[in-house]
Amino acid sequence: MDTLSLIASNQNRKEDTDRLYFDQYRYSLKLQVKDFSCLREMRNSTRTQTEVEFIVTKRFAKRLSYDRFWTYTESGSSILNTTDEQTTTKMRLDNLIHMLIHLWPIRHQVKIMFSGDWGYIYSNDQDLLIKIDNLHYVTGYYIKEAVISRPKNTVVLKSSSYRFRSYLAYKKYGDAGKERILDYLKNQPDVKISRGLSHWLKYKTSDWSRRHYYFDHNDSRIELMLQLIFPDIVRITMPIIEVNN
Repeated sequence: MDTLSLIASNQNRKEDTDRLYFDQYRYSLKLQVKDFSCLREMRNSTRTQTEVEFIVTKRFAKRLSYDRFWTYTESGSSILNTTDEQTTTKMRLDNLIHMLIHLWPIRHQVKIMFSGDWGYIYSNDQDLLIKIDNLHYVTGYYIKEAVISRPKNTVVLKSSSYRFRSYLAYKKYGDAGKERILDYLKNQPDVKISRGLSHWLKYKTSDWSRRHYYFDHNDSRIELMLQLIFPDIVRITMPIIEVNN
């Protein structure tokens, strides 16, 4: 299935939520473009298009030097011959500059998130996102629509034994801190620890908590006491709403 067909088949993809994306945008395009993150300077409103183009070219050259390091064999011979490599390099940079030119006039109408070759573009204009996806060097995965289906800052479940869901903030904790958090939550009589949070607390995967880690509970004092032990550990607490449909 080509990109156009893929996006067309997902144009009605919807996400039930309590808010628009970033409280502003109705649609989200997930896409892949080679070297996409080289364009991130375009978010700097004080730059001119010419200045950003220069920075993009510099970032691309730096990234290319990393690529070349990994495409050399242990004996030092290149996998690609020089002509093929030059052609591919020019095409990659041409695509980046074309994307910059395409996005520059609408940069204040959208929000762009960059991650390597991947990214998201948020907009209130679905047709605009479809046009971006139709660029020949763009691989689009879906256009998703945020559908507000519940009050803001609430969690909707088909059934739950709990009244509140508390999400952790993005913070760093050592092994001792994680052990204290786990001991506290496990010793509460009426708490459900999410699978992700439980795994993070039990194993040495990372010292950093994640914003999607949560625990469910019925007593707001449980959260307050945890906050006394670890200030600002809870990012937000939302009421849980049961919806049977």
